[in-house]
Amino acid sequence: MLELRVKVTSKGQVTIPQRIGKEAGLLPGCEVDFHMAADGRIYLQRLEGKGRGEQLVEHLRRRGSVRMRTDDIPALTREKPRSFRFRTYFPTVHLICPTL
Repeated sequence: MLELRVKVTSKGQVTIPQRIGKEAGLLPGCEVDFHMAADGRIYLQRLEGKGRGEQLVEHLRRRGSVRMRTDDIPALTREKPRSFRFRTYFPTVHLICPTL
């Protein structure tokens, strides 16, 4: 059994040593449960199942309103940019510039 000693901060937090986190498969953002035994020992258990990232991807999946193939996406970034017409978007703005 691997045992390491850490300090509790003033906020009641502890840092899980890298070695233990790695052995337990703890990654940033994963969820854990704490269990307190009758003898006062505290056990930490990594929750199985979907993490926050997987839940977010599942939530967003098939929510797009535009149907595209993956081959169509690069074409969007290679289109020639449209000329930006300042007055079309901001008709009440008066530009102050020297007359040439």
